[in-house]
Amino acid sequence: MSYRRPEPRRPADRAAAPDQYRRPLQRLLPASAAVFFGASMVLPFQDDRPGLWAVFTVLGHPGEILYWLFPLCTLAFVPVVFRLHEVRLPIFKALLVGVLMLCAVVNLYFDRNGINVGVGVAFWLASGYMLFAAAMRWRYPRGGLKTGLTSLVLAVVLSIWMQDVYQGGNGGHIWKGGQKPDDSMLPSVQTAAEPAAAAPASRSAETAASLNALNRHVLVSVNRDRNLYNPWAEKNAEATCETAVRRDYPVMLPPRFAEDGYEWRNYQHSDAACNTLLYVGTPGLSKKPDLDYRVAQDHRSNVYLLLVNKKGEELFKHTFTPDTGGVTDTAYTDILNQGFAKMVDNPTPNQLLDGEYVFAKAAMPQQGDTLMRGCAWKPVGSNGNTFQWGTGRINWRGQSLIRPENFCSKTHVGVAHLSRHPQAHLTGNAIDNRLYIKLFRGADLKPLECGAVSLPLDGSDAEAWQAGQLQAESIDIHPAQTDGCIGIKVKLNDGRTLGSP
Repeated sequence: MSYRRPEPRRPADRAAAPDQYRRPLQRLLPASAAVFFGASMVLPFQDDRPGLWAVFTVLGHPGEILYWLFPLCTLAFVPVVFRLHEVRLPIFKALLVGVLMLCAVVNLYFDRNGINVGVGVAFWLASGYMLFAAAMRWRYPRGGLKTGLTSLVLAVVLSIWMQDVYQGGNGGHIWKGGQKPDDSMLPSVQTAAEPAAAAPASRSAETAASLNALNRHVLVSVNRDRNLYNPWAEKNAEATCETAVRRDYPVMLPPRFAEDGYEWRNYQHSDAACNTLLYVGTPGLSKKPDLDYRVAQDHRSNVYLLLVNKKGEELFKHTFTPDTGGVTDTAYTDILNQGFAKMVDNPTPNQLLDGEYVFAKAAMPQQGDTLMRGCAWKPVGSNGNTFQWGTGRINWRGQSLIRPENFCSKTHVGVAHLSRHPQAHLTGNAIDNRLYIKLFRGADLKPLECGAVSLPLDGSDAEAWQAGQLQAESIDIHPAQTDGCIGIKVKLNDGRTLGSP
């Protein structure tokens, strides 16, 4: 007995079941799946390359086996979507295609090999879900209602989101996250082609002269892409106190700038491990910004710096491109620092640290003080490295704060914490066996001179601190010692006292 494939229902058959075949949702779902699939083939899929090109070149990495799911699912999608009108609906095949499309996208998210993921990937994945939803709705015209409505809601939300992505000018890598720069931040076509190579001497002199507008009284507002993508950074760079911030946000900012309603100043708080830079923010700007410093990036990973005055006149402009080494070219910092040096309170060579100018610290206290644990502080936003005491804030930049504890008195605040070992890849010890103490003046959170020390711990103490079993009860500050620095003593909850020399 041979098996004959059932014939598609004739118009007469459909007339017998008008409720099943005249439901708008049943016809809309296959059309939506086809439209989203077609859009994914022409929208940016891999950076600015359309999906049709990216998929069938296996995203430029044909050696990655799981990347082959993209062309296989794409080829399988077409015959399945054209069979949705038949009596024997391909529900299992639609489900299989949808699941494999999900696996492909999840694998791409965790193993991108430097690929900038475009909006076409989102449309491609949504088409797979709607393919399965359409099959379910045709097979179960009543029971599949929720599945069908969910897919339509997904399509609407995704469409609105894509509009926001494109308005942000960042359609090339939707998984970069964070705020998107305004179109006004990006240079015009006429200025976008400026090379990142060193400028001629006359141009450098002209730029340096224009930076004479910077001084100790000028306030610069920063308008930036906070999560600047840096495709040129070393992925296996040695772990140091500044590695994280250099890799994630490599463009230098002014030593004093306005952002988010705060005035931020760059400081350096040194200890035995390394030089560590941080920003201290105070609210209530006393004046409106005089200059605008813009940091933007387009979907080709070109990075644009632009410093303009209130009249819109350009004081400084620089463009980084992948072809010219990107932001690993640091020649531009020498030109900017000619102006930034005029913004700090004492522009001596000692204040040019890690290539950046910093402000002077607060003077050492002349009298002793005791800071007790448990003062009010809170993390700010999703960035776990920014904390607020009262109205002031500290952005710890690339520093590693592990299980930080805060302390305060009427005149000072402090932090005690562990850190990642600066050479963990060599020692095999992920945590540095030291307790780091950093002290600040309470009125404005200005770091204290000699107010950053690291106190030795043994391995068991570091583990106990991480587990919350070992804590600091108080920090005592003593006037300047014979070595010219204040003395710092830390009382632990087990009765011991740790102290700097």
